[in-house]
Amino acid sequence: ATVATLEEFCPVFLGKSYRRCQELHSNLSMLGSELYEAAEQIGFQARDYRALKALPADEQSVVKEAIESGDKDAAITTLSQLVTRNHEEKESALDRLQDKDRQYQGLQAVLQDRDERIALFESGNAPPPNWESRVSDNVSEVSKAAIQAIARLMRLEELLQAMDDRGKEPMAPAQEEEYRRAMPNYYREYGQILLDIQEALNSAILSYEHTSGLSLDPDENGEMAEPAPGEANEAGEAGA
Repeated sequence: ATVATLEEFCPVFLGKSYRRCQELHSNLSMLGSELYEAAEQIGFQARDYRALKALPADEQSVVKEAIESGDKDAAITTLSQLVTRNHEEKESALDRLQDKDRQYQGLQAVLQDRDERIALFESGNAPPPNWESRVSDNVSEVSKAAIQAIARLMRLEELLQAMDDRGKEPMAPAQEEEYRRAMPNYYREYGQILLDIQEALNSAILSYEHTSGLSLDPDENGEMAEPAPGEANEAGEAGA
């Protein structure tokens, strides 16, 4: 038979397709003649060679050592484990990439919304914020103020305790006498401060109950009681 190209030569004289011959040459180049022969002897198949080529060079070396040992089960098991691990790592990397992409898309949406709001505001056509947003912002400010107030009350208690502890420390007789004379004035001043705080708190409670139409009577657990049926509606109408 006369052939003009290598593609025609392979099936006629070698009994294999040109593509198959290329694969065999690639396998031989990857392993070297001796290791390739060992792989053939333990029954390596085309899919095994393809899987081996897909591994990083350092992991290929691990499989090559198993092939060199002549143990087919060890070689195939090692190859399978490394292929599975690589697949899982790629899947994990893909998941992370997709998660980052979702985060990026979400951020882009937020930035786009922000830019649109800024443009609308600058145009003078921005609508007033909705009441849900206003209430949320106000509650946030109220919470901050409450936390600060509670922290300062706790500080007052700490200062009182610190002064009391000082009075229990060993003192010279003269110092002890000075302490006894000074403390009544201290307690009066401290008590007046607490009365002022109590008055301000009572005023805030009365203002709240008048504005909301709700009572601050606590439940059995010391928590604010839920409004009675219809009470919330009445409160809303009263504040309207």
